[in-house]
Amino acid sequence: MSDGFGVSKKGKGKIYLTLLIALPILFFAIYFQRAFITALELSGGIGDTIISGLIPAIMIWKGRGKFSKQGDYKVIGGKILLVLICLFSFSVLAYEILKRIFI
Repeated sequence: MSDGFGVSKKGKGKIYLTLLIALPILFFAIYFQRAFITALELSGGIGDTIISGLIPAIMIWKGRGKFSKQGDYKVIGGKILLVLICLFSFSVLAYEILKRIFI
């Protein structure tokens, strides 16, 4: 934050940065109490699906295909398994989104 705003990390700059970080969080915690819980719920279902399901499968697909990376260890299943992982991840993602819309 200090680099982006050009503020010193010492003296008054440290106080300014602390207030800049703490006040918005305090404001939302006081006036929008449900926002933090909602953010945790969204990051749990949607974020975990993207980080643990889609991104690794896409990275492996790209690494094996476009970049021709071959490691010592290779999981069986090939592209079929990667497609199944992506389909499963998309189905979990769709379920989480539809659950948020209709509940």
